[in-house]
Amino acid sequence: MNSAIRLPGIIGPNALLITAAAVPLTGWALHAVSLYKQIADGRKDPLTDLPCRPEFVAYGERLLGTRRRNAVHVLMLDGVDFKAVNDTYGHTAGDTVIQTLGRRLVRWSSGRKALAARLGGDKFAVCAVIPPSAALAEITALREQLRQPIQHDGLTLRLDVSIGIARVARTSPART
Repeated sequence: MNSAIRLPGIIGPNALLITAAAVPLTGWALHAVSLYKQIADGRKDPLTDLPCRPEFVAYGERLLGTRRRNAVHVLMLDGVDFKAVNDTYGHTAGDTVIQTLGRRLVRWSSGRKALAARLGGDKFAVCAVIPPSAALAEITALREQLRQPIQHDGLTLRLDVSIGIARVARTSPART
């Protein structure tokens, strides 16, 4: 018996159909993975790798739906005189400042139930669960961390941020 006659018995009648379908499906799967990565990357700020506004808002909305909503604090942070850093020392110095602020916010956020985000330019936001009795001390400590000088190309850059704080007023019990 020649091998051409035995081949269909070994592979089966649907082998050609499966093989023909596998090639485009593999291409579609790779394309889907690529699209998913692009969408995920679009939700992060390319300079700081922090989430952007939509992720920040979604996180805050989730926290407000929990029992801890009375401890949810929203911090809006704005760099003071950031434009002067860009104008005086150039955009690479400005980028260094933004990246450093982002890293410092991530470090502070990682020790608590919090999410830091970059809203654009020198504007950041943090949504955090902080016991109301400790909030002032914790936010003051954060501001001091953010104000620490940065070294860039042999220069010492002094930073300052203004922080606006909002907290949920007492409400009825949460649904979760």
